[in-house]
Amino acid sequence: MFYLHLHGDQPTIEEGVHDSGEKKGEELNTNVQLSDQELTVIEQLIELIRMNESEGLQTGQTIAIGTTGTTISKGVKFDDSASSGVRNSSFMEYLSSFNVTNEDLILLRDENSTSTHASLGKIIFEKLYRPGSNRLVGFVDAAEACGLMPEDLLRTFLAYWLRLPFNYNDMSNLIEDLTRFNAVLHEICLLARDRIHFENNAICLWWQSVREYLLESPCALRGLLAALMCRNEALRHETRRRSDEEEIASEQFEQVSQEACQWMLLIYKLEDVAILGKILVETVRCRNPRYPTLKYQKPIVSLKEILTGGKGIVSELVAKWISSTGIDPPSLVIEVPPEATEIDPKPADQEEDSPATDTEKHSRRERNRRLALMKANLLLTSEYGPSKEDEEREELDPVLYNLNILRLHFPFSLDSGQLLAQLAWEYIGAWSRNMANMACLQAGLASLKAIPRLQYSIKHGLCCMIWNAHLKIPLEAAKKLVNKVGRLPKEKLCLQDIGISDALVPQFLECCLEFFDQFAGSIDHDKLELRFEDLLQDGPVPLTTLATQQSSANMALLKLHQELTTVLLILTSFNVRYANKPIQQLFDGMSNQAFFSEINRQQSTGNALPKADQLLRKTRLEFLCRTVTATMDLIHEDMETVYYTDHNSWMDTIERLAGGWELEFGDIRKHQVSCSVKVTNVYYGTVFCFSFGCILRILAI
Repeated sequence: MFYLHLHGDQPTIEEGVHDSGEKKGEELNTNVQLSDQELTVIEQLIELIRMNESEGLQTGQTIAIGTTGTTISKGVKFDDSASSGVRNSSFMEYLSSFNVTNEDLILLRDENSTSTHASLGKIIFEKLYRPGSNRLVGFVDAAEACGLMPEDLLRTFLAYWLRLPFNYNDMSNLIEDLTRFNAVLHEICLLARDRIHFENNAICLWWQSVREYLLESPCALRGLLAALMCRNEALRHETRRRSDEEEIASEQFEQVSQEACQWMLLIYKLEDVAILGKILVETVRCRNPRYPTLKYQKPIVSLKEILTGGKGIVSELVAKWISSTGIDPPSLVIEVPPEATEIDPKPADQEEDSPATDTEKHSRRERNRRLALMKANLLLTSEYGPSKEDEEREELDPVLYNLNILRLHFPFSLDSGQLLAQLAWEYIGAWSRNMANMACLQAGLASLKAIPRLQYSIKHGLCCMIWNAHLKIPLEAAKKLVNKVGRLPKEKLCLQDIGISDALVPQFLECCLEFFDQFAGSIDHDKLELRFEDLLQDGPVPLTTLATQQSSANMALLKLHQELTTVLLILTSFNVRYANKPIQQLFDGMSNQAFFSEINRQQSTGNALPKADQLLRKTRLEFLCRTVTATMDLIHEDMETVYYTDHNSWMDTIERLAGGWELEFGDIRKHQVSCSVKVTNVYYGTVFCFSFGCILRILAI
C-alpha cells in the first residue's frame, strides 16, 4: 500500500484530506526561518560557487557543481514509465531493502550501506519530493499502516537529499527547495510522535541520531542546510511542548536547552566544513602559474572526515588543492596579526555576565577578528578583478581569493608555515615518484624557502624528514656511481642506479645544494607551539607536529654533505676524468664513513671529524685548480663581446668549497690568473682587462 501511495498514478487520499493538507503546506511555508547571519553565509556560498564556475568557464574548464565534481556521462536513456521494467526493478529493490520477518514491524536491513539507503530514498521520496506533488497528503497514514519505522524513513530521506546535486541559481530556488524538505521532514516527525520531544536539560535520542547522520554528509553544504531545517523543526516542537505547560511568570531569562546547544555546535562546524568542501571541489586555476600542476583528486569533504582525519587534515587537503594550481609559493605568505587568531581570555576578576551580554561580546570579538584579517589584506576584494570604484586596484588571483576565505575559517591550520610545509612535502613527494620531473623538486624547495623566519622550527624538522625520506638515497647512489666512474656516468648507468638521466644529474645536485642551504639556514630556530582550530580533534599526527618533534641536525654532517654535493656537481659538470675513486681521494677515512649517517645524531668528541692533513689539503688544492682550468672553457666571445658570467659563477662555488676546506684561496686565484693569461691571444684586450682585474684582487689579498 505504501509503495502504491508513492508510485501509483493517483494518490490514495480523500478530497477533504487534500484540502486540509494544502492548508498545512501553506502553514509550513512560513516555517523555513533562517537568521540574517545564516542567510548571509548561504548567499556567499552560492555566490562563490557561481564565481568559481564563471572563472572555470573563462579558462576553458567545465565545472560540475555537485558532491563529487564529476561530469554527466552521455549514454542511452531508458524510459522510467509504467510500461517499462524499471518500476518493477525499483519495487524489487524496495522490498529487498527491508527485513519483513516481523509482521508488525518492518526495519531496514542492517547490512545496507549508505549508498543503498540513498537508492531506497530515491525510490521512496523522488516523486513525493517533486514541486507541486500532493503525495505528502496521507503519507503518515500510509507509512503507519505498513509498519515502517520513522527513524528508517528519515535516514533514507536524508541519504537521498544529501546526495542531490547542489544546483541553485539564487536564494529563491534554494528557499523553495528547503520548503519542500521541511514539509517532508514535518510529516516524518508527525509519524515519530513523542519520540521527537525532549526535556530542557536532556538530549533527544531521535535528534541525536539525526546529528550523527549529518556528520557523514558527503556534501557538507547540504548537511548544513539539513541541520538548519532539522534544528528549526526540533525547536518548534520544543516550543509547542513548553507552551502547553505552565510557565513560571517570574522567569527573567530564556532557557537554552541542551538540544539547542547541540544543534548550534553542529551548525558552526558544518558551516566551516561546508565552505572548505565547496572550495576544494572547484577547479580554480592560477592566473600566472609558476610551477607544475600536480594531479588532483577532488575529495569528498564531510564533517566526519574532518573530525577523524587528525589536526593536520585541513592543511593537507588545502595543500593538495594548491599544488594543482601551480601558484608561486611566496605569494601564499600572509602575516596574520595577533588580533586575528588570539582567543580573548576572560579576566579573572570579571563578574558573570548574562547570556545577552556574552552574545554581544562574542559578536564584538568576531567583528574585531574579521576586521583584523581584512587589515592584514586577507580579504582584498569581493571580486576576482578590480572594482569599478577603484580601477587601479591590483587584480587578486582566484586561488588566493578562495584561500583567503578558507583562512577566515581555519586561521591556524592555514597559516603560512603550516601550509607551505605541507605544500613542500606534496611537491617533493611527487618528484620522488617521478624523478625526471625536476620542476616538482624545485617547487618543493621554493615552498621551503618561503616559510617565514618565525616558523623555522617547522622548516628545520621538515628538512630532516625530506632528507631521510626522499633525498638521501638518490644522492648516495649518485655518490657511489660518480666515485666509481670518476666523472658523469653514461645515461644507462644513471637511470639504473640513480633513477634519472645523465643530463639531469647536475640539475639534481644543484637542487641538493639549495636544499642544504635551506637546511643549514634553519638550524638556528626558536621552539614553536603549534595551534589548531577547536573543530579539529586528535587522530593521525600532523606533518608539522612530526617536524617540530625532530632533533636538530648535526651541523658538521650538514657541512660535510654540502661539500660532497659540491664535489659531485663539479665532477658531473665538466668533461674531465679525475683520479680513480675521487671521493675517497678528496675526503679522509672518517668523512667517508660519516657520509649518509644519521643527519641529526648528536656530535661528540668520539665522532668529531678531524682536520685535513697536509697531503689531503694538497690533493684538494690540485682538484680545485684543475676545476678552475676546466671553467676557462666557459669564457666565450659573441659579436666582439666576451662573456665570462658562467666562469665567475663557478669561481664563487670553488671559493665556497675552498673556504669549507680551509684552503688558501689566493693560490687558486693565482692559478685562475695564469689560465686567463693563456687565452689572452684569443680574446685580446677584453680578457686582458679581466686578467688585470684578477691581478688587482690578488694584490689586495
